Amino acid sequence: MKRKTNKALSVLLSAIMLVSVFTIALPETTSVQAETTGTNFTYSLDGDNAVITGYTGTEKDVIVPDTIDGHKITGIDEFAFFMNYGITSIALPESVESIGDYAFFHCTMLRDVTFQGNTLSFIGTSAFEGCQYISEITLPDSISEIGERAFLGCTSLKNVTTGKTVDKVGAYAFGYARNTSNWNYERVSMTVNGYSGTAAETYCSEYGVTFNSLGQGNAAPDDSGKLPEEELDIPVLNFTDFNNYTDSDNSTLDIRDVIFGNTKDYTANTTATYTDPETGLSFDVYANLKLQGNSSMSYPKKNFTVKFYEDEAFDRKYKVELQDGWGKENKYVLKANYMDHSHSRNVLGAKLWGQIVHSREDTYQQLLDAPNGGAIDGYPVKVYINGKYEGLYTLNVPKDDWQFAMGDGEKEALLAGESHDGSCNFTQPGRYDESDWTIEYPDPDEEDVTWVINSFNNVINFVSLSDDQQFKELFSNYLDYDSCIDYYVYMLFICGTDNWEKNMLMATYDGQQWFPSVYDMDSTFGIYWNGGHYNTIDWMLTHEYMGPDHGTNSLLWERVYNNFYDDIAARYAELRDTVLSEKNFVKTLNDYIGDISKEAFDRDLEIYGGIPSSSTSDPNQIINYTLERINYLDEQFGYEIEQPDDPLKENLKEAIDKANLIETDKYTATSVAYFQQELSYAEDIYNSAVSTSDEILAAKKGLDKAMSLLISADNENCLDLAKIPQSSLTAVAASYQNGEDGSKAIDGNTTTIWHSNYSGGNMPVISENGTDNYITITVNDESISNVAAISYLPRTDKNTNGVITQYKLMYSTEADGENFVDVPGGNGIWADNKDEKLCIFSIPVEAKRIRLYATATLGDTPNRFISASEINLFTTDTTALNSAVQTASKIEADGYTEESYSAMKAELEKAMEILSTPSAYQTDINNACITLNTAVANLEEAASGITKEELRTLLDSAEAIDASVYTKTSREALEKAIAEANSVYDNSSAAQDEINTAYQNLKSAVDGLRYYLGDVNHSGKITVMDATLTQIYITNSSAVEIDTALADLDNNSKIQIDDVSIIQMMAARIITSNDDGSVNL
Repeated sequence: MKRKTNKALSVLLSAIMLVSVFTIALPETTSVQAETTGTNFTYSLDGDNAVITGYTGTEKDVIVPDTIDGHKITGIDEFAFFMNYGITSIALPESVESIGDYAFFHCTMLRDVTFQGNTLSFIGTSAFEGCQYISEITLPDSISEIGERAFLGCTSLKNVTTGKTVDKVGAYAFGYARNTSNWNYERVSMTVNGYSGTAAETYCSEYGVTFNSLGQGNAAPDDSGKLPEEELDIPVLNFTDFNNYTDSDNSTLDIRDVIFGNTKDYTANTTATYTDPETGLSFDVYANLKLQGNSSMSYPKKNFTVKFYEDEAFDRKYKVELQDGWGKENKYVLKANYMDHSHSRNVLGAKLWGQIVHSREDTYQQLLDAPNGGAIDGYPVKVYINGKYEGLYTLNVPKDDWQFAMGDGEKEALLAGESHDGSCNFTQPGRYDESDWTIEYPDPDEEDVTWVINSFNNVINFVSLSDDQQFKELFSNYLDYDSCIDYYVYMLFICGTDNWEKNMLMATYDGQQWFPSVYDMDSTFGIYWNGGHYNTIDWMLTHEYMGPDHGTNSLLWERVYNNFYDDIAARYAELRDTVLSEKNFVKTLNDYIGDISKEAFDRDLEIYGGIPSSSTSDPNQIINYTLERINYLDEQFGYEIEQPDDPLKENLKEAIDKANLIETDKYTATSVAYFQQELSYAEDIYNSAVSTSDEILAAKKGLDKAMSLLISADNENCLDLAKIPQSSLTAVAASYQNGEDGSKAIDGNTTTIWHSNYSGGNMPVISENGTDNYITITVNDESISNVAAISYLPRTDKNTNGVITQYKLMYSTEADGENFVDVPGGNGIWADNKDEKLCIFSIPVEAKRIRLYATATLGDTPNRFISASEINLFTTDTTALNSAVQTASKIEADGYTEESYSAMKAELEKAMEILSTPSAYQTDINNACITLNTAVANLEEAASGITKEELRTLLDSAEAIDASVYTKTSREALEKAIAEANSVYDNSSAAQDEINTAYQNLKSAVDGLRYYLGDVNHSGKITVMDATLTQIYITNSSAVEIDTALADLDNNSKIQIDDVSIIQMMAARIITSNDDGSVNL
């Protein structure tokens, strides 16, 4: 791990696995392998502690021990489990303090991660990136730093819990994935459970991720107050004025005024200070700066050739070896990388090419002796001019004889392609005047280069004039075969859109056989030549890509492809096992530029602005694009990597098998239609060889949901969802074409459509977080309590423009405003056909408005338009339940047993609660109806006559009543009824009619108890307190509880101040009550 381990001791198996014929310039390491609990690990030593560098076991559930061979395990090294498709769970011991960069990168089957103890403090860059099945992560309280993109692309991750001491969270650490249509970052819904005041909260605020506070944290975000470049621990070049520069008016000029011009004629003599904090190399020299490169002239950030000198006369060269293996030289190139915000493509591509050259079994010794196999090489530096920061650059080897270790032979030459046509395409002899080829070595101004021109024209003539047989047989007389095959494979891998003729080097060591090499690789790894966007994954599989782009073909590469395809495919397979493996590719990039933060990259945007690749170019985009590119090339060349069964597909298959056992004739039509829609989609996804994990997850989720929402139809009271009449709806689209507005989607006419604007104006942006990509449907019928589903009929003509394939639903409980929230279960994928689609909500919503968002659509240009023929909304049908409730409510208890009547009343209450709950689903409504009707049918008639035991029970209840609080009339009636009932009860010869009458009279007397009007607190007396309570109630009805029926003294159905006055007079005995509780006013 860059930050936590001794890299000099890293294990060889944690780097690329090499075959015996493959040699590559990687550090020599010592590998230590141990077996613990039947699981194999490789590790390196950091002092006496061990750092896990690799896993060689086959277990799916991996438990990392706390010691290995007697050494305490304190870390998981960078790339240790890189793209391990076999592991499904990992448990890390308490002893682990750090997890390195890319440690579990794209472990696509990994589901569970357990952090034991409270020691882990650091998680590196992209450590768990692409672990798509992890759903929850609980980090130990000891975590202090989470690296950039640590959990990027963990699309199933819904909850991350962090501790109190998190002081640093890197860019896009979680809550984001890559959009594979443009490779930009895209939000993923998730929640961070963390502590207020920590970097976790700061990150969520900055990146729009939901944050749930668990309390106050102990660590503030790490903010040193330093500028991003000041945090970078990379070499520094500072140029300072040496000469006094003046313009035509003799005004003093800064060095920047001289060198940031727009022609190659500008040059400046300066002093320079170089400092490398890692190696300790530092020197002060004189330096000459000169603008370099043609394209750079028009950019605000320039490329420079830098030459170091010992003396102020600039006579004695200062030669220095800046990197091991480069040799001592005084001339270098400062590459601005203006078109490539990542500062990665040029040097990354060169490093990979250098590794390819070294991988050959037999090649030129000079190439092996050259700094990087004949490719440029470089590293990032910070550049200052007069102490002012000018941005990130790369300090590169120049394209000259030094790059190729030339200078000792008589027939050594180097050409650079400058054009996309003519001789650079090997179709006609060259001019060699920098309009097609530039002779970089030998110097045409100092030596006779006629032999160079003649020799290379011989190559062009051979390519353009030979037949296929001659081309095959004589190829090696003119061109180095291995180099050409490698160049073709390499250009396919890096998607080198601008390097097949222009920006290609051709070199020779003997004046006869020429070989290609690489330089100026800004337009590689997917980016378009102008930095504005990404090319598609299948871009430039063969030479044919050049036709539409440049209007010409490279004849050389066309013939190489047509005549040597089998060797190209074989070499591709060899390199995929070594240099072009995913691990070596990512590791090469990370070793080169992995220490530079997003903030440091973005400083260039502040300084220069207008950088065309600012949204299309960071190192992680390069990685994700290239991984997809590799998958595509593997398929084209038939290269296969054995992978275990995908548990996601197995889970989907289990759901499909379960679904196919369902007898659909037992369920309602709407729910079956939705179920069959989701089952069909799930089967298509399962049978597809290219379905993504997101598609598999969505299919499984959709099918499970559809099965759970099936509505039983095995009873006459089982109703289906009811379609809301379109006459009760209005529809307004955020974007529409004149004559094709939102109302066309609810007009009942399948030949008319709503279509988004396509002739200017507010055209929609169709994505998860798009704009104007929705239609809002308002329910105008107040009697409709909820919306439970939506149907969508695509346009019925032959056109597919705007057909919705991915959607999101939101709702509002109000008739206007923008207070919309997500519909439960209201997002998903619809098959790309013209069938009517459904979405039944997981829970019906109490909605005034439903908003349908299109997040993906079909068309000649996908995701550009939206269209709909018809849209319908559905509500739950409570007709049968309402009828059952009305019937049950009219049933009196008399004549039924107490047990059966109580059971019926309980079901009635449940049914009424269901009716009052807008979120009740149709199945709940139907079940409530069936259960209530069953309870009514099960009512049992009571036996005739009242028993003495029942009379005694009622007597006990009546005698326990405090009758003093009731009116005189009702109190006397109760006393009389109690006396009569006691008399009957004590009479052993009482007839049944007497018992029944006594029981009924007593029950009527109890039910007839009444309070005095004005006694609002049931105290039995009318006092000032009753007036005061009534006064408070009028002011704030929720402040007190009173019997409102007793407060309406004037019987006008309102409680007013007049009633208070009457109560006050009653309390003062000015107005008196009658015995029956009434009042004479």
